[in-house]
Amino acid sequence: AAAACGFSRVMISRVRGSMWVPEVLHIDAGADPDGGDRFRSYVEQVEIPLAHMLMETELVRRRMPMIVDDPPSDDRTFKEIVDVARSPSYVAAPILSTRRVIGFFHADRFSQNRPVTAEDRDALWLFTENFALLFERTRLRRRIRVEYGRTRHVALLQADALTILQIDRGKEDHGFHFRKLEISASPSFWLFSGWNCVPMAVSLATMAVTGPP
Repeated sequence: AAAACGFSRVMISRVRGSMWVPEVLHIDAGADPDGGDRFRSYVEQVEIPLAHMLMETELVRRRMPMIVDDPPSDDRTFKEIVDVARSPSYVAAPILSTRRVIGFFHADRFSQNRPVTAEDRDALWLFTENFALLFERTRLRRRIRVEYGRTRHVALLQADALTILQIDRGKEDHGFHFRKLEISASPSFWLFSGWNCVPMAVSLATMAVTGPP
């Protein structure tokens, strides 16, 4: 967001229940040499309640970006973080996932000698919307991988059970003797024909099979 929109400082936070939790703070090189370390230390340990009149609470409710022209005098701002950040003005936008707010972006032009504008607010909002789409795509891919792994595991178990049933049926029907059993990771299916039992794929159970004694 800093590079894409020209901001000096950008903070990303997440919403956890009724708490606003700052997670990552980016500060451009040289943008805040005096207070940057203090700001980072504060962000790493703070959790802020989403109180009734707080601006971030309004972000959750309205799901729209906002601009704060004078943080110290704005009744909606959390004064503790305002004192640490010393931002002359900033913009904020909610991060949405399936129409639910899961976090925030905050950004300012600290050290640029000019306040943020409505254009900055709209630029951050556009960036946040694209960020949310990327987040959703990544989460969906992860979910697909997990579900594929579960489905494949069930299929392997079913193939294992089918193989054992087929082998047991062959023993009962034809009196086969199984001299060797080696367990491997892949399932197999067996073809029973006369006195022969032939594996048709890389097997879960690799066996040497002969006719009746």
